[in-house]
Amino acid sequence: MDPRRFSDLITFSRVAETRRFTAAAQSLGVTCGKHAADALVWPAFSKLLAAHPDIEGELSVDDRYVDIAAERFDVGIRMRDNLELDMISVPVGPSLRSVVVGAPEYLDACKAPDTPRDLSRHRCIGFRNAGGILSPWSFERDGRTETVRVTSSIIVNDGDALVASACAGMGLAYMLKDLAAPFLQDGQLIEVLGNWSPPFSGYHAYYSSRRHPPPAVTLFLDLFRQEI
Repeated sequence: MDPRRFSDLITFSRVAETRRFTAAAQSLGVTCGKHAADALVWPAFSKLLAAHPDIEGELSVDDRYVDIAAERFDVGIRMRDNLELDMISVPVGPSLRSVVVGAPEYLDACKAPDTPRDLSRHRCIGFRNAGGILSPWSFERDGRTETVRVTSSIIVNDGDALVASACAGMGLAYMLKDLAAPFLQDGQLIEVLGNWSPPFSGYHAYYSSRRHPPPAVTLFLDLFRQEI
């Protein structure tokens, strides 16, 4: 082969490889659940893409746990206790709080519970998560934790349906306070067992510990660091 032709091939290969890495550095794939997307991720994601129009972004909203390595995402946003051990996690949001709520007409007919054990006497609205599991109701008071698996009179798998069922007086529901807040403010829902529901660690970003995060991931996480 002509040495000049061989040199041209090497140069072309290096340019192609450089372009490949540059393209990878300018892309950002993010996966998160619906609540995280609405409350936290979308504002930061849209702000990043507006400031850096050269970044090609993808936001996948999926409530199931996503293996970001297998599904080729750069970063995921989840609760810390749902993460694999080989992931690096970074807090990206404020503390959260779960609440038990019911409609005024339901609580007029049924005495409000004083302790989590009193839930056995109530109609409860269950939530089936993306993994197909009925979410337990967890409580804490004075350093003592208690998990209750309620008997559900109705089961839903969507946050909006959970709120709507509670507002319709179908029973007590357990949800993040963010979801209930507008309905607590306008009186459609009332919180019970409030002294059993302390704040807990909120959402974390996670990415693989096996590779250095791309520049776009660093820029994305920096936006959260400015807020917390």
